[in-house]
Amino acid sequence: MVSILITTFNSAQFIERCLDSVQHQSYQPLELIIVDNGSTDGTRELLAKRGTGIKVVYNDSNIGSRQPRTRLHDRQRQLAFIAQP
Repeated sequence: MVSILITTFNSAQFIERCLDSVQHQSYQPLELIIVDNGSTDGTRELLAKRGTGIKVVYNDSNIGSRQPRTRLHDRQRQLAFIAQP
């Protein structure tokens, strides 16, 4: 399994296109994890509409992308990162 981690902050303009691209990759199975760092531009609402197939973590503030990456590295898996689509 390949895990794809997307960290985002105020990316409403780009997040849906980014998710569509990731979810249409030919390689499967994929685990898609999105960390929203306190977005205030509608990103959270767009993510909530996506439904199943993704895991979303909502942070109250912008913690950056380092901490989520570090946590996933500890799981010993293949990882791909997308920072701020």
